[in-house]
Amino acid sequence: DYQDSKNQINRYTTIGLEEILSHYLQVQTTDKNHFYRFLLIQMCTIVALFLASVGLFIAIRLLVLRPIDYDIKSIRGEKKMHVLGSYEMRLIAKTYNALREKDEIKASILKHKAEHDPLTGLINREAFAKIKEVLSDTAEPIA
Repeated sequence: DYQDSKNQINRYTTIGLEEILSHYLQVQTTDKNHFYRFLLIQMCTIVALFLASVGLFIAIRLLVLRPIDYDIKSIRGEKKMHVLGSYEMRLIAKTYNALREKDEIKASILKHKAEHDPLTGLINREAFAKIKEVLSDTAEPIA
């Protein structure tokens, strides 16, 4: 009777342990699947964020930096800026172009004042010397 009771306890203990082990293996497998699914979602999110960052970089380069580079080249080359882009860029271009036109007019007036006599309106000695120098450099006769 003692031996039967001992065997029965061992059997119940073994069955209980097998059920517990089976349950935890099933939970572990389920958790492992959840973990891999979560990891896959994270990797997809990272790739999507990377692609969005690359797209944003390209958009900024094309829509913001390229027009600014073009405008800088226009300013350095003393050319008019194109009135394109956002409101702010159009405003900057219009303002720059207006200031440039005013400077050209002022430079023309200043050049005229420097080369002409204010009383008679005729060219002065320095302007005459410049014209003479330009004409003497050409090999072709004037008359």
